[in-house]
Amino acid sequence: MRRFFFSGTQLRAIWGILLFLLIVVSLRFAQYFAFTRQLSPQALMGPFGMLAEEAIRAAIVIFATWVLARVEGRNWLVYGLGGSCRLKLLVSGAAMGFLTLSVLVAVLMLGGHATLVAEQLSVLQILYAGVTWLLAFLAVALFEELLLRGYLQYTLARGIGFWWAALVWSAVFTWMHMGNGGESTLGLLQTGWMALFFCLSLRVTGSLWWAIGFHALWDWAESFFYGTPNSGLRFSQRLLTETAHGDALWSGGSTGPEGSLFSLFVLVVPLLWLLLKWRRRA
Repeated sequence: MRRFFFSGTQLRAIWGILLFLLIVVSLRFAQYFAFTRQLSPQALMGPFGMLAEEAIRAAIVIFATWVLARVEGRNWLVYGLGGSCRLKLLVSGAAMGFLTLSVLVAVLMLGGHATLVAEQLSVLQILYAGVTWLLAFLAVALFEELLLRGYLQYTLARGIGFWWAALVWSAVFTWMHMGNGGESTLGLLQTGWMALFFCLSLRVTGSLWWAIGFHALWDWAESFFYGTPNSGLRFSQRLLTETAHGDALWSGGSTGPEGSLFSLFVLVVPLLWLLLKWRRRA
């Protein structure tokens, strides 16, 4: 029985992946029936409801990671959350995420594909919404990065290699966004491309913290700062509101900037920056 489940001292990859998914899916069902379905759709699209929902999801995947680390006799931080430069990576990734999305929005505006209008919020409302959305999207980034590029990436890579595992989980990441109402084919291509980009950041930095920072501030800039649709979803209580103009192929339409053809090229600069910076460090 031990040889069936273990290879030497390690849990076989297939059983580790299945156990991890069983824990996450079971607790997500419990979360849905005990919490999520008690909230209105409007509450879930607002900053506090989103923060509560995503904080629970992040806690679930942290718990599943911790359980599997105990089973396999490892420190749970080894699955992408360890290292000595965590804060530096998080801040660096966050700055690059905000800058990259800002460049994309600027390109859309200069091309006449988007306009921005300020929302009528008080200073206190802006501060409350900005901070709450920031915490919410940090929770989103932690959940999604640790879910697919933490334990699952580490474990599947043991069996089939890093990049084959990255392709598998990037396809799953893309599939997870297919249910968004305003999503488009181009937006899904951008989602898959960004997932591979995050895998590259994991490969070259050895950590998920850079990707978590980039992911969180990209989403925050889209949803709160510029008020664009985020993978087809537009959230409430935002600083600005973006309106798309013209052909959705260029403007992104209801998908948001991620649905624009320009978005497939905007990650080239941070990708090259990652490769050059971390190659020099190596």
